[in-house]
Amino acid sequence: MTVLKFALGVCASFSLFIPAAFAQSDAPDTSAMLVLDSSGSMWGKIGEDTKLSIARDVIDNMVDDWDDKTPLGLMTYGHRRKGDCTDIELLLPAEKMDKTVFKKTVRGLNPTGKTPMVQSVLNAAGSLSFESQKATVILVSDGEETCGLDPCTIGASLKEKGVDFTAHVIGFDVSYAESAGLKCLAEETGGRYFAAENADELFEAFEQVAQDTQAPVDDKVGDATIEVAEKEVVAGSKFNVKWTGPQNQGDGVTVFDVDGKKRYDSRYVFDPETPDTVGLAAPETPGTYHVHYYTRHKKSLAYDVVTVIAATAKVDAPDTPVVGGAKTAFKIEGPNNAGDNLVFTTAAGERVGISARYTNVHLKGGGMNLVVPETPGEYIAQYRTRGGKVLAKDSFTVIAAEAYLETPKQDIIGGHKFDVKISKPNENSDEVKIYDKNRKRVKDEFIHIYYKDGVIELTAPETPGTYSVEYETRGKKTLAKDTITVIAATASLSVANDTLKTGEKFKVTTSEPMVSSDRVKIYNSDNRRVSEKYIKSQFKDGGIIISAPKNPGTYTVVYETRGKKRLASDTITVIAADP
Repeated sequence: MTVLKFALGVCASFSLFIPAAFAQSDAPDTSAMLVLDSSGSMWGKIGEDTKLSIARDVIDNMVDDWDDKTPLGLMTYGHRRKGDCTDIELLLPAEKMDKTVFKKTVRGLNPTGKTPMVQSVLNAAGSLSFESQKATVILVSDGEETCGLDPCTIGASLKEKGVDFTAHVIGFDVSYAESAGLKCLAEETGGRYFAAENADELFEAFEQVAQDTQAPVDDKVGDATIEVAEKEVVAGSKFNVKWTGPQNQGDGVTVFDVDGKKRYDSRYVFDPETPDTVGLAAPETPGTYHVHYYTRHKKSLAYDVVTVIAATAKVDAPDTPVVGGAKTAFKIEGPNNAGDNLVFTTAAGERVGISARYTNVHLKGGGMNLVVPETPGEYIAQYRTRGGKVLAKDSFTVIAAEAYLETPKQDIIGGHKFDVKISKPNENSDEVKIYDKNRKRVKDEFIHIYYKDGVIELTAPETPGTYSVEYETRGKKTLAKDTITVIAATASLSVANDTLKTGEKFKVTTSEPMVSSDRVKIYNSDNRRVSEKYIKSQFKDGGIIISAPKNPGTYTVVYETRGKKRLASDTITVIAADP
């Protein structure tokens, strides 16, 4: 995994986050709380790894080099219940950290629910006694607030009521629209917002947050130099800066406007392992900017000038109407900077569909394949930068999707397989689902996995009744449906010799099974299973051979389905074998 390679090269730098002056003090400069997103979306993947596994590894590295005299607690949300905005838990209070326990606690999280991130920050601030002492909250979230609280309002309130309260926010793999509330929460508290799209960027964000959270060491005296490698760069693109300097705690290479009032991208250089050439992201607005060697005391030791020119892009959407929900090719040209997205909107500018795909991840061969909205209408494909600037756009038309589905007309035995004739699927997430009369889903299969020669094979429910079989899209639109009638499955089972010795092999005669998961099981008098065999794989000459239990007693031999329905049974008596 990428983060592990990165961590090996720089993990020593974490020890620099906790200065010697701080370690000698009896009282901490600040107490901090890590608020970690454990909502269901953390199971989403970046490359081959889930966002949760990436976060775990990065936090492991951070914890390994954290000064144990620095109070750091852990709070999370969404890890226990689905759809519950109160699912927030303080897992570890902000006190001397047990690193093993901290890492084990993070690794034990199981993302499940919603994103009550604002209430979590409120709870974290309260646990740090923010109204009476300096406190810092570090929030890591992969999405926007979903429980109704306004991040801007709450952020301003925390700043007003706190003695010295700050919230630093790391947006992990979030879209431009989702980042708005996260940024506002950080800015209103005087904190910083970091966008991290992958493992390395999450590591760097933690690196900078840790630096901002800890007390700085005494500065070394020294001069600095700055040299911008490319004097003219495209808006939003990366450019290289060569530097020298004293590398005091908090020193960084930073892009400012010419007045020095607005700060853009920056990179800390206090770590001795930092290369003497670093990459920065150019502002998105064309113009002249200064790149400074900037100290924690807000003093510039050196600067160079860079000119930012406008970025250009092109989007070519299909000229002919596209079927709703279909995966469709869009031709794209653009700067392809980190954070650039292709986004679908309505004619009124409202974002729709499951677009917002990063171009630097998905752009291949001059194009991207995206699933268009399912609802018919006119749409616009927009090339947007990380900052939300629209560089190019093109319109396209979506028409209604159609599908065909036909089920067998004869009755189907419960638990048995049957074929459903369907039209070829439009998109990988189309499904065939079975619903009972109460609209409870009892079965679903992805069409693209099981589709073959115009049919998809399904397994009928075991409970007799009438069911609806439906062709359903990712957006849960039913395009076609038919009904099936399920009748009860029957079977026969008998044992020729009802008295057996312990461990003796004997034959169980059964009807020939039609379902591979049907089994013969042996239960004791307490209804506990002591033996089982799959009939399909063991059936031969009218039955199967099985061994009698090892303990004497009376047992029931059962023909049982996957759903544990008993279709037939017989009893046996087991006596002790001869000594």
